[in-house]
Amino acid sequence: MRRWLTISALAGFLLLTAACGSAERFQQEASNELPGHVRLAEDAVRSYQKEHQKVPPLKRKSLDDPDYPLYVVDFEKIKPYIKEIPSTAFESGGAFVYVIPDPYAKEVMVRVMDLRLMEKMRDLQGDVNAFHASEGRWPRGKKQGKEMYTLSFQAMDMEPVVIPSPYHADFELPVLIDEKGRLHLDYRMDAMRNIQEKNKQPDKKEDLRNVLMEDHPYVPLYSPPMRYEKKEPVFVKK
Repeated sequence: MRRWLTISALAGFLLLTAACGSAERFQQEASNELPGHVRLAEDAVRSYQKEHQKVPPLKRKSLDDPDYPLYVVDFEKIKPYIKEIPSTAFESGGAFVYVIPDPYAKEVMVRVMDLRLMEKMRDLQGDVNAFHASEGRWPRGKKQGKEMYTLSFQAMDMEPVVIPSPYHADFELPVLIDEKGRLHLDYRMDAMRNIQEKNKQPDKKEDLRNVLMEDHPYVPLYSPPMRYEKKEPVFVKK
């Protein structure tokens, strides 16, 4: 038996457990409890590092997100430093996996990835792959920067999939597809609003995905790297 559950297994199990709760409960959980839970986990991780030569308490590297490598927090290792595992964490029946985006940072931060979003994107990727197998082409729409296109739900004869932004309640995330048929999410509007709210232009070399995580507990799942060029966020190659 494998020592650690894969993220796919986590998401599959979540679908079964989520049926017992309501969407409203999950939303309330996220908006009210999640920021505090993330701070507690982050404090525990940093306390663990102080006593373990700065080594972060990790389970494994997740490869589910093609754009953002994610390192899962091992709550077993930080139990002595935290009162209890947050109820929002998958380990406690919640909808989120707690991760460390950059385990090599001078001061690590803890953020979360939403398993419901990952499952929705995985299902949609399956639909795109089936379309390609049948039609011999990818369902690409308008070009959206370097090697990126909008996903054409019309070509697939599907209703558009609506994905709310975790950063701004009034935004929805456009679904993108690259030249190899891989799906991504477009957080450029969120990044631009963050820049406007701070009234400070980021360094041109800074990845705007990090800017999004500075003030929010969420990882920008499926987001290509972004930079601030010519007064707007743009996609850049890895």
